[in-house]
Order: sequence, then structure tokens, then C-alpha cells
Amino acid sequence: MIDRVRVERLWGSDGVLRADPDRLPADVPDETREILVDVGLPRSLGPVFEATPVEQAGLTVLRIGRAGEGAAVVEVNLRTGEVSARVHDELTFVNSSLARFLAFLIEIGTVWHDAADQDDQFYADATAAMTERLDAIDSPALREGAWWNAIVEEMIIGMI
Repeated sequence: MIDRVRVERLWGSDGVLRADPDRLPADVPDETREILVDVGLPRSLGPVFEATPVEQAGLTVLRIGRAGEGAAVVEVNLRTGEVSARVHDELTFVNSSLARFLAFLIEIGTVWHDAADQDDQFYADATAAMTERLDAIDSPALREGAWWNAIVEEMIIGMI
């Protein structure tokens, strides 16, 4: 499990958004509740993710943020635990769980932090190593057509 200290070390305490436990539905799974309330999500990770106050959307969905400069809404399905990105009425698979989504954000945030003042070769090597770690965390999230697949591809070619 990802802990609060690790998240705050990367984004700072002001850079993390946590949910008000009293505003979450009672049926939120424990792991999801712990991440939203205790650990938190990064307020901003470039064009990849921006946390927003958690809001319920229907009986089984929590909206947790935006992506792609606001073009997509990032959601957690409370029945399956999956994280998806919604653009209009189309859903794209993001991660198998909120914990895996946060692990991906941490991996990407760490690469961007560590490579900030480094050369292109450092960034390329760090991105290749990160891709292997991401695959071990949640391989379906990197399959063709998945949301992260496009982001990692853009990182590999240096677009983001």
C-alpha cells in the first residue's frame, strides 16, 4: 500500500488533495477510502492528472479528477474498483484499481522530478525503466488503447 509520507514527499502536503470522509458514500471500499481520505491524490501532475474534490456520479461512480487539460473526467467504479477516463459518454480504461492508479502517478511524477535537470539520455533511460515498473504494477493499463499507453508513448518520444 502506498503511504501518505511517500505521496507528500513527492508533491508536498499542499500539493495533495484529500477527500472529506463525511462526503464519501458509505459503500466506498476500504482501500479506495484510505487512498482518498488518508493518502490523497496529487493536485496536479502536468497534463496527466489534476485532482478535484471527490463527487459521486450515479450509484457506483466517484469522480476524482481531470486529465488531458480538463478534457477527460477521471472516475472510480465502486463495483469493479477500476479507474477510467470519461470523455463525453466514452470510457477509456486507466487502471485496475485506485491504488494502482496512484502508483502510476508516483512513478511518472518521480521520473519527471528526477529528470528535471538532466539530459535527454537520462530521461530516456528513466522512462524505459519506469515503463517496466508500470508493467509490473498493472500490465492491462499499458495495453493498446488504454489511457496510459498513449501517455507513456508520448513520454518515450519526449512529447511530455
